[in-house]
Amino acid sequence: MDKDGKNCSGNGKNNNNAFQLFFDLEIKAGKYYKFLADKFPEDSDFWNRISAEEAHHGSLVQSMEEFISEEEFTDLFSLSVNCLSVLMDKFEAVEKELEEVIWTKKKYYEFAMDIEESAFEVHFQRFMSGDIALLKNKSVLPVIEIFKNLNRDDKNHYQRIMNLYHKYFPGQTP
Repeated sequence: MDKDGKNCSGNGKNNNNAFQLFFDLEIKAGKYYKFLADKFPEDSDFWNRISAEEAHHGSLVQSMEEFISEEEFTDLFSLSVNCLSVLMDKFEAVEKELEEVIWTKKKYYEFAMDIEESAFEVHFQRFMSGDIALLKNKSVLPVIEIFKNLNRDDKNHYQRIMNLYHKYFPGQTP
Protein backbone atom coordinates (compact mmCIF):
# COMPACT_ATOMS: atom_id res chain seq x y z
CA MET A 1 0.00 0.00 0.00
CA ASP A 2 1.16 3.54 -0.72
CA LYS A 3 2.38 5.17 2.47
CA ASP A 4 2.56 8.83 1.55
CA GLY A 5 0.03 9.51 -1.18
CA LYS A 6 2.75 10.69 -3.53
CA ASN A 7 3.57 7.33 -5.07
CA CYS A 8 0.30 6.57 -6.79
CA SER A 9 1.89 5.68 -10.09
CA GLY A 10 -0.19 3.94 -12.67
CA ASN A 11 -3.81 4.29 -13.50
CA GLY A 12 -6.38 2.79 -11.23
CA LYS A 13 -9.07 0.65 -12.80
CA ASN A 14 -11.86 2.04 -10.67
CA ASN A 15 -13.47 5.24 -11.92
CA ASN A 16 -15.87 6.00 -9.07
CA ASN A 17 -15.79 9.44 -7.52
CA ALA A 18 -13.43 10.27 -4.67
CA PHE A 19 -16.11 9.98 -2.00
CA GLN A 20 -17.11 6.50 -3.14
CA LEU A 21 -13.50 5.30 -3.43
CA PHE A 22 -12.57 6.65 0.00
CA PHE A 23 -15.74 5.10 1.47
CA ASP A 24 -15.00 1.75 -0.21
CA LEU A 25 -11.42 1.77 1.12
CA GLU A 26 -12.65 2.44 4.67
CA ILE A 27 -15.19 -0.38 4.38
CA LYS A 28 -12.57 -2.77 2.97
CA ALA A 29 -10.24 -1.93 5.86
CA GLY A 30 -13.09 -2.60 8.29
CA LYS A 31 -13.83 -5.95 6.65
CA TYR A 32 -10.17 -6.92 6.88
CA TYR A 33 -10.18 -6.12 10.60
CA LYS A 34 -13.39 -8.13 11.03
CA PHE A 35 -11.61 -10.99 9.25
CA LEU A 36 -8.79 -10.67 11.80
CA ALA A 37 -11.32 -10.69 14.67
CA ASP A 38 -12.69 -13.99 13.39
CA LYS A 39 -9.25 -15.46 12.64
CA PHE A 40 -7.70 -14.48 15.98
CA PRO A 41 -10.37 -14.87 18.68
CA GLU A 42 -7.87 -13.98 21.41
CA ASP A 43 -7.81 -10.45 19.96
CA SER A 44 -11.37 -10.30 18.63
CA ASP A 45 -12.48 -7.42 20.90
CA PHE A 46 -9.59 -5.30 19.65
CA TRP A 47 -10.16 -6.05 15.96
CA ASN A 48 -13.95 -5.70 16.21
CA ARG A 49 -13.51 -2.24 17.71
CA ILE A 50 -11.09 -1.15 14.96
CA SER A 51 -13.47 -2.63 12.36
CA ALA A 52 -16.40 -0.64 13.78
CA GLU A 53 -14.29 2.52 13.77
CA GLU A 54 -13.47 2.03 10.08
CA ALA A 55 -17.18 1.64 9.32
CA HIS A 56 -17.73 4.89 11.23
CA HIS A 57 -15.02 6.59 9.15
CA GLY A 58 -16.79 5.37 6.01
CA SER A 59 -20.07 6.85 7.21
CA LEU A 60 -18.38 10.18 7.93
CA VAL A 61 -16.88 10.25 4.45
CA GLN A 62 -20.23 9.39 2.92
CA SER A 63 -21.90 12.18 4.89
CA MET A 64 -19.31 14.71 3.75
CA GLU A 65 -20.55 14.37 0.19
CA GLU A 66 -23.68 16.31 1.19
CA PHE A 67 -21.66 19.29 2.42
CA ILE A 68 -18.53 19.69 0.31
CA SER A 69 -17.67 19.24 -3.34
CA GLU A 70 -15.48 16.44 -4.67
CA GLU A 71 -12.79 19.01 -5.49
CA GLU A 72 -12.85 20.31 -1.90
CA PHE A 73 -12.76 16.73 -0.65
CA THR A 74 -9.70 15.72 -2.70
CA ASP A 75 -8.07 19.05 -1.78
CA LEU A 76 -8.79 18.40 1.88
CA PHE A 77 -7.20 14.96 1.85
CA SER A 78 -4.50 15.79 -0.73
CA LEU A 79 -5.44 12.68 -2.68
CA SER A 80 -6.47 12.42 -6.31
CA VAL A 81 -9.19 10.11 -7.58
CA ASN A 82 -6.48 8.20 -9.45
CA CYS A 83 -4.44 7.74 -6.27
CA LEU A 84 -7.50 6.39 -4.44
CA SER A 85 -8.20 4.09 -7.38
CA VAL A 86 -4.61 2.78 -7.38
CA LEU A 87 -4.88 2.12 -3.64
CA MET A 88 -8.15 0.26 -4.24
CA ASP A 89 -6.47 -1.90 -6.89
CA LYS A 90 -3.65 -2.75 -4.45
CA PHE A 91 -6.12 -3.61 -1.68
CA GLU A 92 -8.11 -5.83 -4.04
CA ALA A 93 -4.92 -7.65 -5.10
CA VAL A 94 -4.19 -8.46 -1.46
CA GLU A 95 -7.78 -9.63 -0.93
CA LYS A 96 -7.38 -11.99 -3.86
CA GLU A 97 -4.08 -13.27 -2.50
CA LEU A 98 -5.71 -13.98 0.87
CA GLU A 99 -8.23 -16.24 -0.87
CA GLU A 100 -5.36 -18.47 -1.96
CA VAL A 101 -2.67 -18.12 0.70
CA ILE A 102 -2.67 -18.38 4.48
CA TRP A 103 -0.35 -15.84 6.05
CA THR A 104 1.38 -15.97 9.40
CA LYS A 105 -0.13 -13.98 12.26
CA LYS A 106 2.80 -11.61 11.97
CA LYS A 107 2.09 -10.92 8.29
CA TYR A 108 -1.64 -10.38 8.91
CA TYR A 109 -0.84 -7.84 11.62
CA GLU A 110 1.84 -6.17 9.49
CA PHE A 111 -0.66 -5.73 6.68
CA ALA A 112 -3.03 -4.08 9.17
CA MET A 113 -0.26 -1.60 9.94
CA ASP A 114 0.32 -1.13 6.19
CA ILE A 115 -3.36 -0.23 5.83
CA GLU A 116 -3.07 2.35 8.58
CA GLU A 117 0.08 3.78 7.00
CA SER A 118 -1.50 3.93 3.56
CA ALA A 119 -2.25 7.28 2.04
CA PHE A 120 -6.01 7.25 2.59
CA GLU A 121 -5.69 6.42 6.29
CA VAL A 122 -2.76 8.79 6.90
CA HIS A 123 -4.62 11.65 5.28
CA PHE A 124 -7.84 10.82 7.14
CA GLN A 125 -5.94 10.77 10.45
CA ARG A 126 -4.15 14.02 9.60
CA PHE A 127 -7.44 15.69 8.70
CA MET A 128 -9.22 14.44 11.81
CA SER A 129 -6.31 15.62 13.95
CA GLY A 130 -6.71 19.17 12.70
CA ASP A 131 -4.09 19.45 9.93
CA ILE A 132 -6.13 21.52 7.50
CA ALA A 133 -3.56 24.19 6.68
CA LEU A 134 -3.51 23.30 2.98
CA LEU A 135 -7.27 23.62 2.61
CA LYS A 136 -7.99 26.15 -0.13
CA ASN A 137 -11.68 26.74 0.58
CA LYS A 138 -11.92 27.90 4.18
CA SER A 139 -15.72 28.19 3.94
CA VAL A 140 -16.01 24.47 4.70
CA LEU A 141 -14.24 24.80 8.08
CA PRO A 142 -17.47 24.67 10.15
CA VAL A 143 -18.46 21.41 8.44
CA ILE A 144 -14.99 19.99 9.01
CA GLU A 145 -15.17 20.81 12.73
CA ILE A 146 -18.42 18.85 13.00
CA PHE A 147 -16.83 15.81 11.39
CA LYS A 148 -13.74 16.08 13.59
CA ASN A 149 -15.94 16.11 16.70
CA LEU A 150 -17.91 13.10 15.48
CA ASN A 151 -14.65 11.20 14.98
CA ARG A 152 -12.75 12.27 18.09
CA ASP A 153 -12.43 8.81 19.67
CA ASP A 154 -11.66 6.83 16.50
CA LYS A 155 -7.99 7.68 16.20
CA ASN A 156 -4.49 6.31 16.35
CA HIS A 157 -5.22 2.95 14.75
CA TYR A 158 -1.62 2.52 13.66
CA GLN A 159 -0.25 3.00 17.18
CA ARG A 160 -2.90 0.75 18.70
CA ILE A 161 -2.15 -2.01 16.17
CA MET A 162 1.59 -1.55 16.73
CA ASN A 163 1.06 -2.04 20.48
CA LEU A 164 -0.80 -5.30 19.82
CA TYR A 165 1.90 -6.38 17.35
CA HIS A 166 4.60 -5.87 20.01
CA LYS A 167 2.58 -7.99 22.44
CA TYR A 168 3.16 -10.97 20.13
CA PHE A 169 6.43 -9.95 18.52
CA PRO A 170 8.38 -8.01 21.17
CA GLY A 171 11.41 -6.12 19.97
CA GLN A 172 10.59 -6.77 16.31
CA THR A 173 9.98 -4.08 13.76
CA PRO A 174 7.34 -4.67 11.10
